[in-house]
Amino acid sequence: MSTVTTMRSSTTVRTRTAVHLTDVITGAFSLIVAHLGLSTSYLTGNWEAIERGLMTWIEEGTLNGVSLEFGDPAKPIAVYDIPLQYRFSGTAEEEYVANRARLARLAAKIVKVPAGTVYRVVVSHNGPHAHVGGWGVTTRADRSGLTSHNLGTLGSGPEATASLNYLARRT
Repeated sequence: MSTVTTMRSSTTVRTRTAVHLTDVITGAFSLIVAHLGLSTSYLTGNWEAIERGLMTWIEEGTLNGVSLEFGDPAKPIAVYDIPLQYRFSGTAEEEYVANRARLARLAAKIVKVPAGTVYRVVVSHNGPHAHVGGWGVTTRADRSGLTSHNLGTLGSGPEATASLNYLARRT
């Protein structure tokens, strides 16, 4: 009986964490794109698929990371990487944190990209994962020649944490 109760609790908590982190990630991407003055048509046109994919894969624990890539994938201008870390606490305590202050400070540090720069959302998985409509197979942008800066924790929930890394070309 206690095993069943724990499993139900874990599923509920993981679902809440998935919803929370999906909101944090999509909110961060929206802020970055808007701050850069780029068209939001890619995000808004794919919003439902992006949300559904992130929620599904965070809930099942297979989303390794999500990236917002700017420019040609062969030689990107900038990349925002959000790796995820999963854990099982086994407790019923729930706390959801979104680091909005960190995101506001980040906006001040974002290096501008040329007007009209194309961007895309790319995910990576840590094993077999559910198929989600609207997503296809692709390769992450080439990160060689990019300098990485860890910007800290973007958000967290009881079962997972999302951090934020900024990668850009050296100037």
